[in-house]
Amino acid sequence: MACLITDGLEGLCGQYTVGGNNRVILLNKAEIASFSTIAVPTNQNALDTLVMKTGKQGYEISARSLSIGETSDLVGGGDAASAKHFSQVITFTVEGLSQEVSNFIYKLGLANVVAIIVTNESNTAGDGNRIQIFGLYSGLDMTASPGGTGTAKTDLSGAAITLTGAETYFAKEVITADNDAFLVAVTTPAP
Repeated sequence: MACLITDGLEGLCGQYTVGGNNRVILLNKAEIASFSTIAVPTNQNALDTLVMKTGKQGYEISARSLSIGETSDLVGGGDAASAKHFSQVITFTVEGLSQEVSNFIYKLGLANVVAIIVTNESNTAGDGNRIQIFGLYSGLDMTASPGGTGTAKTDLSGAAITLTGAETYFAKEVITADNDAFLVAVTTPAP
């Protein structure tokens, strides 16, 4: 049986939308203690709490300016819901090929992570930027990390990271009473 659309989509009135993202925070999926989503029909795809396990935290990644990208695309065909999922992809570039960068890429290649992306678009309340979370249920794995120094001084010296995962839901928006406090909480060791 097909699902029915029950609501329309109201445009943003008096507000411009701006593309791009300005922050990426990675959490080890195994270190998330719990999370909850909003059940209100207008915000069914929203996250309102996320708690890390004791002593655990997420890590902000120093990504190259204007290099953070994200997509959440429906994959699969036919009528069967079981054949469909959302392919969630995060991309960002880290600069330099120091041992620190090399160690980060090595560890990320073995990890299963959840990504929090802070966009350049204003949130619904108009008091900060929109925040989205990717890989919440199944996690994201690094699927590419081409890096190098290039051949010219103007070439990138660093690595372009791609994280990919398959999720049942489109990327969730973080909607809390205080999004700034949410970001501080996930990047500070949990009590």
